[in-house]
Amino acid sequence: GLSMVSFAVDGERGVTDGNVTGGNVPEKVEPSGSVIKSGKCGQYVTYKWYENGVVVISGSGAMRNYPNLFHSPHWRCSGCMGCDCCEGRCDHCNGYCVMCNHPIKSVIVEEGVTSIGSGAFRYCGSLENVTIGDSVTSIAYDAFYYCSNLKTLTIGKNLSNIGSNAFYNCKIRKVYAYDITSWLKIKYNGFDSVPTRYGAT
Repeated sequence: GLSMVSFAVDGERGVTDGNVTGGNVPEKVEPSGSVIKSGKCGQYVTYKWYENGVVVISGSGAMRNYPNLFHSPHWRCSGCMGCDCCEGRCDHCNGYCVMCNHPIKSVIVEEGVTSIGSGAFRYCGSLENVTIGDSVTSIAYDAFYYCSNLKTLTIGKNLSNIGSNAFYNCKIRKVYAYDITSWLKIKYNGFDSVPTRYGAT
C-alpha cells in the first residue's frame, strides 16, 4: 500500500518529533450490508449510508455547507428540530431515526470530492475514523465539531486548509498523512482546527 507518515498524538502538544514514525495506510472500514439511506450532499456529490455505520461520500466538487443545526445533513439527528433523517416524524427519535438505530462509525470521502462542508459531521458522537481522499483540498469550519469519539484520521496529500473549530473536542489519537511535507503545508484557522489539539491520552 501507499507509504505514509503516521503521527501519534502526545496530549495537547500535538505532533512531536518523537511521535513521527513510518507506517502504512490503516485499513479502511469497508461498507457492508444494505444502503439504509442515500442522497445528495452537494451539487455533484452524493452519500451512501450503510448498515454497518459507514458513510461513503462520492462524486465531484464540493460538499454543501450545513451552517447550523437547523440545516443538518441527512445523517444527523438533532432532536426535535425536524431534521431530514427523521423526515419530520421525530419525537425525541422514538425509534424512527436511522441515526439512532445505525450510528455512523466511519466516513470515507472518495476521490473527486474537493471539500468537506461546514458542520457536515457535527455532533456525530459515534464516529471513530475518517478517511479523506487526495482530491480534498479543504475542510470547512465545524466539519467534525464535537465528534468526541473520533480516534483516527487519514488525510490525502492535497489538503491545504482546515477551518476554525473543524476538530473541536475530537480525541484523535492518530493522524496518517501522505508525508511530512504535506502535513506541514496545511493552513489552520485557530487551535481547534488542528486535528491533534484534543488528542489527550
